[in-house]
Amino acid sequence: MLFKSAISLSKHVFGTISMPVLQSVLLLIVHSLIDPDGCNNVWTLTHIAMAHSIDLGIHREVGNSGKFSGLAAEMRRRVFFCAYSLDRSISTIQGRPLGIGDDTFDVGLPIGIASEDPGGTVSPANCADTVSMPFSIQVFKMAQHISRIKFELYRLPSRADSVPRSSTLAATQSQIRHELDQWLAEASTAATAFGPSDQNLSI
Repeated sequence: MLFKSAISLSKHVFGTISMPVLQSVLLLIVHSLIDPDGCNNVWTLTHIAMAHSIDLGIHREVGNSGKFSGLAAEMRRRVFFCAYSLDRSISTIQGRPLGIGDDTFDVGLPIGIASEDPGGTVSPANCADTVSMPFSIQVFKMAQHISRIKFELYRLPSRADSVPRSSTLAATQSQIRHELDQWLAEASTAATAFGPSDQNLSI
């Protein structure tokens, strides 16, 4: 009921491009993964989210430019990588092309800023966010691995000549396996650190 009510108002929201609109698109994507009746083509939505990200410029790292506060810069990173990870996972599951290439953005991974309160006060919500962020970062890193595998090892038949030769292919596969083993070790540590032992996330 609430979902249908929200969708009935979507034309008043999705006609513009802003951070709240992009976050609404991401929320719709996540809902559609849980309830397929929510959206007929979630892959198209992920590309819309990536396009919005570029329009908003959140695919570029702002660093210490002074244009954004530390918290605002952190939010830009989080929203971008949410869109990015959804694009990589959904495109791979459906066997479809990825969105923008990794060579078109330079924004860094989130760093886990929870509050800019000078007094150092952190709300319970921000505290929970700080605890879960290391695991989220591992999800984003896996999306980067997926992206590399797709771009380096998968080619259309007509572009088979661009596939690495057998000798370099074996070396590439070995390197990727090594990097995935490192990721698994890091991610396992992040998962076991998430709350009580009976509520740990699994890889």
